[in-house]
Amino acid sequence: MLATLVAGSLFITSALSAAEESNGYVDKLIERFKNSDIRLGNTASNKPFIPMVYLDTRAYGDTETDTRAGDRLNYRLFSTSQAAGLPLVLSDRDVLILGEYVNYSRFLVDTGNVDDFSVTSLGLPIGWLRQVNPDWQIAAFVMPMLHHSTIKSNTDNWQTMGGIFSRYVQNEQLWWAFGFFADHAADGDLYLPYIGASWAMTPEWSVSAIMPWPDITWAPTRDFFISVGASLSGASWTVDEGDGDVAIDLDGWDFGASLNQRVTGNLWGHIKLGVGGLRGFRWEDSDFEQADTPIDSDLFFSIGVEYRPGID
Repeated sequence: MLATLVAGSLFITSALSAAEESNGYVDKLIERFKNSDIRLGNTASNKPFIPMVYLDTRAYGDTETDTRAGDRLNYRLFSTSQAAGLPLVLSDRDVLILGEYVNYSRFLVDTGNVDDFSVTSLGLPIGWLRQVNPDWQIAAFVMPMLHHSTIKSNTDNWQTMGGIFSRYVQNEQLWWAFGFFADHAADGDLYLPYIGASWAMTPEWSVSAIMPWPDITWAPTRDFFISVGASLSGASWTVDEGDGDVAIDLDGWDFGASLNQRVTGNLWGHIKLGVGGLRGFRWEDSDFEQADTPIDSDLFFSIGVEYRPGID
């Protein structure tokens, strides 16, 4: 399994490297950004812009979960995800982002009455951003997701995420974000207010309290950085064996450190090691009804490649 994931990462790395050699469209797009009123990057930090394309593979160790019925559920998880976003500059102040997200998760379950299963998810995010004035931006997004599982009932189901946000740039080093997030899934709806901040203390050191990627970053150069922080867990799910419904559960977090290196141009690679200590897994059927999530911490390992455009 690990060899397959590494081979996939190397294949994508080669493909993106080839694309980098003929990225005239990307260069024109970045130039259009720079000539517009839209401000996305942070010139006060060496940390690069967020990825616009990425491939990530992640492996979790054995995890044992207690259910309300007193049963034990032991499983391992291997997950591969890929996403891309295409920004379209509509005017000097407006950007439309069209994207895609694909995830494959394989659950290896070591318990008597639950078989191994997998979940394939496809998401189609659409976002919009407007530069209101030099200090304020507003943005909104919606992402419908289709989940397909291989559990016995084999039923496809939908999950939809969305939100509206604003960003206030206080100065060259500090900006704030405010907003509201909603998640509609088979297991219920989630509504959350949102507040965050990003502070570039020096070009090398920055602190981000932006969900879902809070971290502390040390970037001694523009070609390398180390981050320590949290991210949404790819291992947090709700599964209903009775009707086949599955959903990404947003109550799970992974904590770890990542090493990030520029490979060539805007292509980056990363490895990450950490602990998946706060993540949920709810299994619902006649035997595991409304299983809670008191689980032991376990290690995870991640490797991936990213395309980070040079927008600052």
